[in-house]
Amino acid sequence: MVEPALSRLAEGQTTLICGNLAPDNIVVDHHRVGFIRWDNARVDNPDFDLAPLGVLRRQRARVAASAIAAREVVTGPPEHAARWLDHLAHNPVPGWPDPKIGDGDVRLRIRTTNDVAAQLEGEDHELIRWLTGGTATETRIRHHIETTARLWDLGGLRLVWGIEANGLAGTIAINLSDIDLEPGEANLSYGLFPAARRRGIVTAALHLAVGYLASLGEVETAILKIDPDNDRSTAVAQRTGFKPDGMISTTTDTFTRWRLDLT
Repeated sequence: MVEPALSRLAEGQTTLICGNLAPDNIVVDHHRVGFIRWDNARVDNPDFDLAPLGVLRRQRARVAASAIAAREVVTGPPEHAARWLDHLAHNPVPGWPDPKIGDGDVRLRIRTTNDVAAQLEGEDHELIRWLTGGTATETRIRHHIETTARLWDLGGLRLVWGIEANGLAGTIAINLSDIDLEPGEANLSYGLFPAARRRGIVTAALHLAVGYLASLGEVETAILKIDPDNDRSTAVAQRTGFKPDGMISTTTDTFTRWRLDLT
């Protein structure tokens, strides 16, 4: 019960957090804002800080509350463990609606371990350059497929599909807790295998994913983060109705931000 609650938070989304960012620990002095009580500071998921402030929405707020309860079980005083375990038992986070969408030539589905070989074979230099950032191994792919499949049932905040087009053709994902974005926004990312490119498959898949995201009512805006040199993904963004909306800079990269309003 505890490990699944923690695993629901998005993979890889970590930053320095206060760990105790309640309203009473925020100090405003003229034009400056500061935080006090840094006893629990650590590198962790930002939703541990954002949830107590009441700025998270729907599923993201529920997932964060569940993870906070799970962390209290693991790290809090023993006398509180039973109370937090009871909270987890009586406040399960619901999973997502049926993830299988599309009934034409392009469909989205959950990947299984039967897809490991196809995923490994489809990873080429373009996928590594624009999406994964590193060469995959069979072990890493199997772990990723198993983890992301489980998060559909657990209500996790990173939703990963396999793109089905006469066999596995790539992947597409929604990230509901991207630290580069504002509340009410979600990031979409995708990668297509070489044999499936230039056939309109990723455009169709992105339309399906955007429609699914809009139906959830979790966010108002879908965001793509595209390397300015990635002309192919830029063309996909334009074909699916996204509009350029400034730049996003991380510690290692700068992306063009593409925006699609869902409301």
